Amino acid sequence: MNKTLILLLIFISNLSFSQSLLDMTEKEIEKGNLERAKKQIIILKNKDFGFCGNGQAKIKGEISFLESKIAIKEKDYDKSLKILSLIKEECLFGNNCEKRDSLKIETLFLKYGEKKVISSFKNKEKLKVINLKHFQYQVYLKSINYNLTFFSNGYKKDYEHPKYGTQSRMESNDNFVDMCKGLKFYKLID
Repeated sequence: MNKTLILLLIFISNLSFSQSLLDMTEKEIEKGNLERAKKQIIILKNKDFGFCGNGQAKIKGEISFLESKIAIKEKDYDKSLKILSLIKEECLFGNNCEKRDSLKIETLFLKYGEKKVISSFKNKEKLKVINLKHFQYQVYLKSINYNLTFFSNGYKKDYEHPKYGTQSRMESNDNFVDMCKGLKFYKLID
């Protein structure tokens, strides 16, 4: 049998095992079996995810989401936010950073209360966004003393091209509303 085919089969079975263990761990967290979920996370962390960077980033991100959910169940919101803040460059390689950003907002709701968090976004038009790198942006929420780092590809802006008519392209700026209105986490605060 072809060596490439064998490697592909090993890789697929490895990812399949990891995904099913991720799903089982999620169910254990939902049931409140946190110690068992923690043991399964240790197994996942010690697993070799193969050679595919995107697959590795996705699995590592999913493990971080599970760890964050455990911290939330244990009411350790600072730990949850810290875990989520460590997910950065993985956004470019298959990790679901919109899920990460929404989970951050939900954790902030639990820590400070929904009203206080939403009020920290009260003057959304005046919030200034700092461009970090790799589509990561940050905005400071003064009333809760928190730097929210989020992922965005920017926003679509239409331009009139003299030869080709209306053209769209991705833009970014320092306006929070422009950068975030299409993102899932923004719907939680709007």
